[in-house]
Order: sequence, then C-alpha cells, then structure tokens
Amino acid sequence: MKRNIITIDANKCTGCGNCITGCPEGAIQLIDGKARLVSDLFCDGLGACIGTCPFGAITIEEREAQPYSEELVLANIIPHGENTIKAHLKHLKDHGETGYHTQALEILKTKGFDIEALTREETMACGCSGTHARKIGKPAPAPVAPAASAPKPQNQPAQTESELRQWPVQLTLINPAAEYFDDAELLISADCVPYAYGDFQKQYLKGRIVITFCPKLDQDIQRYIDKLTQIFTLHNINNITIVRMEVPCCGGTEVIIRKALEASGKKIPLRTHVVSVEGKVIQSTGMLQSRTWKDIKPVLDAPGKLGVKVYDAPEGEIVYMTLEPGAVIAPHVTPVNVAFYILEGTATISVGDEKQSFAQDTVVDSPKDIPHAVYNESDQPLRLLVMKLPKP
Repeated sequence: MKRNIITIDANKCTGCGNCITGCPEGAIQLIDGKARLVSDLFCDGLGACIGTCPFGAITIEEREAQPYSEELVLANIIPHGENTIKAHLKHLKDHGETGYHTQALEILKTKGFDIEALTREETMACGCSGTHARKIGKPAPAPVAPAASAPKPQNQPAQTESELRQWPVQLTLINPAAEYFDDAELLISADCVPYAYGDFQKQYLKGRIVITFCPKLDQDIQRYIDKLTQIFTLHNINNITIVRMEVPCCGGTEVIIRKALEASGKKIPLRTHVVSVEGKVIQSTGMLQSRTWKDIKPVLDAPGKLGVKVYDAPEGEIVYMTLEPGAVIAPHVTPVNVAFYILEGTATISVGDEKQSFAQDTVVDSPKDIPHAVYNESDQPLRLLVMKLPKP
C-alpha cells in the first residue's frame, strides 16, 4: 500500500542519533554509524523525527510501505517504560491521530496499564487540582434521632444533597480514561439546562455520570467528538441520556454524540429530552428502546454459562441467562427479592433448604437475604430471566 513514510539520506546522515530520541515508536536505530528505518510497520509517517536532524537527512515521501501497526509499535515501546509510552501517546494526540490514539489506549488497557494515569497529563494540560478526576461517594443516610432528643429546628429548610458523583464535569477537562465511566449510566447535558430546569439533579443527574458542554460557544467540536469516541470505546456505557435546550444551536449536542457513537462502533441506548427556556420538558425521543441480548456485553461468560444484563435501571435489573446441561449458578445471597422466569428448558432452583424443578413459563420467587441457586440437571439447554427488584 502507498502511504507517507520517512526516508533517510545516508549521505547526509552523520550518525549523531538526534532522530532516535525524536521517534518514540522505535522505528529508527543506529546501525553501522548511520540512522536506519528498521521497519515500515513502526513508522507512522507523522515526521516527529524531522526537526531533530541538524543536517536535513530525513524527509517524508509517499511510497509503497507495509501498513503501520499500532499493536507492534506498542510491543516495541512497552519494554522502554512509562515515559516512552506517554511520549508515544502525546505524539499521536498532537498530530490528531485519534484513531491510533484510541487503539493504543485499548491495547494498553487489555495489558493492565493504568490508562487514567498515562493520559492524565495530556488531557489536563493546566495541571491544576481542580481538573483531577475524582469519584464522589455518597454517604449512607444518618440514623434518625428520637424526636424528644432532637427537636425539629423551626423555620430552617433542610439542605438538599448534591447528586454529583464525579469531578470534573466539563468535557474539556474530563479524562476519557477515568474509571468512573466503567459501566456508567451517562448523562450528557448542554451547559444551560441545569439553570433552566429546576428539577435537574433529581430528575436527570441522580445515579448518573455527567458530561456538560456547549455546542454553540465551545470552539473545538472535533476534539469533543474525538474525546467522546474514546469514552465510548474504552468503557462499557450502559446508556446515554441527552438533555438539551430547545434553541436550534443546542441541537448540535445530539449531532456530536451521534458522530462519536458512529466512530466508536458502539450501540448504546440513547434518549434525548428537550427543555424549553421556561423550564419545561417539551420533547422526549428514544423512549421506545429495543435491543437483543447479543448486542450487550455479558456480565457472566464462563464454560456452560452466559449472563447478559438486558435491563438496567434504578428501579430494577433483568439478566438473560443460559445454562448448558450440568451447569450451576452456585448458592449465593442477594439483598433484594429475585424472580426467575423460565423461558426454555427445565430449571432446578433451590431457595434456602428447599429445592425443586420447574418447567417452561414458570415464575419462581426467591426472597432477599436467603441463599438461592440455579441448576440445569436436564440434558437440554436452559434459558431464563433473572429479575432483581429493586436494583441491588
């Protein structure tokens, strides 16, 4: 294939080695006193090494070359340590190579690297503490004191607790690798919505991770698309709720998100709510949602056992489960009531000290805090729905 790639003029090269430090991918090595391109696979053709040569021995030309391989480049870079990895990621980002940058983060994540730490400096260039990614835990409710010992204060309204679960919230400052995006219910809000809609925190923010930006005033829209693409690619996002204003320019919020979804190749349930300047929800779309269990990442994937969370909401969750003959979901306890609906086959279910087999189209109750288990003791596959109400 033809692509841009560096060429080194051996007659001009003095072997000073400056270009080697300018190439974090390791595509250049000193061999017999001259700089050599050791592999087309390692050279991205972006020319980070060009400015390092004091004699102008390096140029870029379009020619037949092997396709660049981010996977092989990382295999070459990783042994040199974290600073070299960071230099490579910054190199890709500075040249707008979002695709390679995202691919690199995916590979590093599978190899167990702390992606948030590797990308913190490049994402939050200002370095101030206010941009550091933080997950905000919500304390358990305090016990209620007896009325006699704690009289109710007079004429003093109770303070409303914030529903914010993470920091920062502005897309410009957010690190796409932040761990709070894992398995998140994501809220993407236009900047003006919390001011216009009085019940914003209770109605939309509660239980969600939030991102906010303005498609009209913010300048670097392509960077927003790239950053959202990375978030969708690097994390399992359960669903996305968009809340925007009715003004025409705010429609760009949806355009940006849909472009990022398309670039990521992910299918994530998407709902949109439009708020008027008077503070009323005047339109909601995406409320009719559908999906198949095959489109969703499993929460259980083991020999003979598969579980996919097909419904996930604050009020409850439903897991589609298949068990091959002989497979067992071992006894365990849940803090909420569970109902099993048998779709196909015969399920043997134990609750406490009781154990019984049930046929297709049977619903079986399992009260909270009592051990239960599921067995497929038949010679046919078993399919069932596991419903937890409310959500644990």
